[in-house]
Amino acid sequence: MEHVTVVNDTPLPDARVEREIMTLINMGFKVSYIGPFKYTTLIKDHFIENIIRISWSREARLKIEPYYSWLKRRVSRILRRLKPDIILAENIFAGMIVHELGYPMVLDDHEIYSLETKSYYLPSLNPIKYFITKYKICLFKSVEKTIAEKHPVIVVTENSKNYYINVHGASHSNVFVIKNYPSIVEIRNIKFNKLSNQKIRFVYIGSSVGLYLKIPHKDLSLTFKVLDELYRVYKNRKKFEVIFIGKSINNERAYIKTTGYLKHSEMFKFTSQAHYGLASWKPSWFHKYCNPNKPYIYAHSAALPVITETLDSIIKDMRGYSIIVKSREFLTNLKNTIISLLDLDEDTMNKQRLRLFEYSRKNLLWEKQSSKLVNSIKRAT
Repeated sequence: MEHVTVVNDTPLPDARVEREIMTLINMGFKVSYIGPFKYTTLIKDHFIENIIRISWSREARLKIEPYYSWLKRRVSRILRRLKPDIILAENIFAGMIVHELGYPMVLDDHEIYSLETKSYYLPSLNPIKYFITKYKICLFKSVEKTIAEKHPVIVVTENSKNYYINVHGASHSNVFVIKNYPSIVEIRNIKFNKLSNQKIRFVYIGSSVGLYLKIPHKDLSLTFKVLDELYRVYKNRKKFEVIFIGKSINNERAYIKTTGYLKHSEMFKFTSQAHYGLASWKPSWFHKYCNPNKPYIYAHSAALPVITETLDSIIKDMRGYSIIVKSREFLTNLKNTIISLLDLDEDTMNKQRLRLFEYSRKNLLWEKQSSKLVNSIKRAT
């Protein structure tokens, strides 16, 4: 039985990391875990051979000494004790330490931090932040290239794969695309519910803080500009509300309801009661490297996803089963789209929801692609 150690710089619970651990265990691997840890939601803790809790500081992520060397020595001591055959490193911060320690490894780079950091508009930053951001981009890109030259890499979109091949010279056969589809364990208890259209319910998985702190590729400000206007217009015609699943802050909008933080398994209670799921972020060039969990959770809940056109990988999976907002003249198209959804008749809406629900059950499942994870492990050994 081969032993795989998952090294992670961000805490569990994390649905993607847990799916990977679950797949490896089901395939007969012995699995241990090093990294921040709170609890798991998809698997029982006792299925993991060893859980060693350590944290990554901001300074260690940026290779600032002596913090980086302290962390590296600690990880080295733990790995010498565990004696894994191979490491699955989650993101480049774990990857750069494992690579320097000389272990066989697979990198799951499901963020591509060099590109995400670049997506922040650099000239708008003050000089100090500009310098730090430029340093981050150079460091992250260097780590990506170093790892890609030696180890298999997992990414979440075909564009990300092409980035690793064309920019970093990775071998085509050494880059694997594994999307953020839910697993059967996550969605098996969800039932399809016909919904009335007397009151339309939108849902968004994410913190309502996002309304105020505008992350470039997760900017909902234009969506809520439209909803604010339509709430006034539709107030006496048709009611609607938006459910935020995540950390909440004081909110002055009467049509927004917040659930606060929910465990992954608890989200579906709310998403399955929604007509539409929001992924209508302001268009961004970085979207082509993104494959967020949210639209797939919406799809398996029969909440029709409202998706910005620049989210290439999501649209390839759901074209004909979701609502796509054209990026050109985005604000106008978004407004017209939401009006059409509010006015959609109940029977048509439920037929579209059922069609999406059934399609997702057949096509958008983690298990459909989990063999790629095992293949990447074999490439590294």
